[in-house]
Amino acid sequence: NNKVIRPLLPFSREQIEQYALKNGIQWREDASNKTTKYLRNKFRHDVIPKLKEIQPELLFNFKQTINHLKESQSIILDAVQHFKNKVIIEKEDVLYFDCNAMMQFSNFQNYLYQILSSYGFSAWDDIYGLIEKQSGKQVVSENYVLLKDRNTLILFPKKPPRQDKFLIQSKSEIVKIPLNISFCNIDNINNTSSNCIFVDEDKLKFPLIIRKWTVGDLFFPFGMKGTKKVSKFFKDEKISILDKNNTWILCSDNQIVWIIGMRMDDRFKVTNETRTILKITLNT
Repeated sequence: NNKVIRPLLPFSREQIEQYALKNGIQWREDASNKTTKYLRNKFRHDVIPKLKEIQPELLFNFKQTINHLKESQSIILDAVQHFKNKVIIEKEDVLYFDCNAMMQFSNFQNYLYQILSSYGFSAWDDIYGLIEKQSGKQVVSENYVLLKDRNTLILFPKKPPRQDKFLIQSKSEIVKIPLNISFCNIDNINNTSSNCIFVDEDKLKFPLIIRKWTVGDLFFPFGMKGTKKVSKFFKDEKISILDKNNTWILCSDNQIVWIIGMRMDDRFKVTNETRTILKITLNT
C-alpha cells in the first residue's frame, strides 16, 4: 500500500511454519490469533477451513485471482491516463475537463469515478449530471469544487475565506496583498501590456480600493464610448467563472479604474491635458 512492506505476504501460514521448523527459527504467537472475536480470525478459523474442504485449491485460486485483478488494474490505469491526455488540461492546481472530448468516451462516467474519487467526491449522480447542466452549477467535496463552466468542468481546491477589500493609502505604499502592485511616475507612455496601465494621476483620489467585482458594477472600457457592465465584459471576453471569481478591481472614489490585468477605465486615461502620468503595474 506504499507505506508498509509485507515480505511474507506471498506465502501461506503452513509454508512459513514449515520453513521456521526446518530451520530452527522460533516465533512468537499472537494470542489474539486464537480468538474468533475478530472478523479476520472468524474467517481463518471457521470459514476458510470449510471452504478448503469443498475446494482444496481455494487459496491458490484466490491468489491467482488477486494477480489477475492486479493486471486488470494496470490496464485500467493505462486507460485512465489515455482519458486524461485526451480530456484534461492541468494548470497549477486546477484541472479542466473538456466536456465535448469527454462525451466521445462511451463510458466517461467510469473514468470520472476513477479520477474524482481520490478528491473525496461521492455524489456521483450529481457529478454525471453536471455535463448537461448550465454554467455555474457545481458539486463540492470536503476540500474540492467541481464547477460547470460552458463546455468545461473545472476542478479546483476550496480556499479559505479571505478579505475582499484592501485600501491603498498612497502611491508610495508597497502593495503585496492581495496582489503585488506598484506605482511610479513616468514622463512618457511605453511598454504597454495587460499587466500595466497609465493613468492621469490628478484624476485619482486616494485611498484607492482593491476589491472583488460585484453584480451591477459599471465601467467605461478604455477605447470605447459609453458604459458596460463588468459582467457583460466578462461574458464578451469569454472569461471563465473561476477566473471571474479570482478577478480584482482597482477603484478610486467608487469609480472603477482598472479591471486588474484586463482593461482600464477610459475616464482615467492620459490626455493632452495630463500633467502627471502614473504607471500602475501588476507584478507577476
